[in-house]
Amino acid sequence: MKKILAATLVLSFLNVGAALAQTTPPVEKNGPQVRYKAVTNYEFDNEKVEGTTLQPDGEMVGGIKKGRPTSLVKARQHFTPEMLKSVEAL
Repeated sequence: MKKILAATLVLSFLNVGAALAQTTPPVEKNGPQVRYKAVTNYEFDNEKVEGTTLQPDGEMVGGIKKGRPTSLVKARQHFTPEMLKSVEAL
């Protein structure tokens, strides 16, 4: 019991040290200020711009087939012949 208590105390002290090491850096108030434009325009003078979509040309037909698939393994209904064969071996 004392070992568990000692291990818990050691781990809690390690976690406190890790938490203190993760402080955020101070923010500089006199540093450079970054300002972004509200709208960005791109101009392509006398250039032919072509693009394609990342979607298929047609409609997707079909869906997820709902229902339980049938199993190819058939479960036996009676084990009587096998049980009789195992008794004969005794």
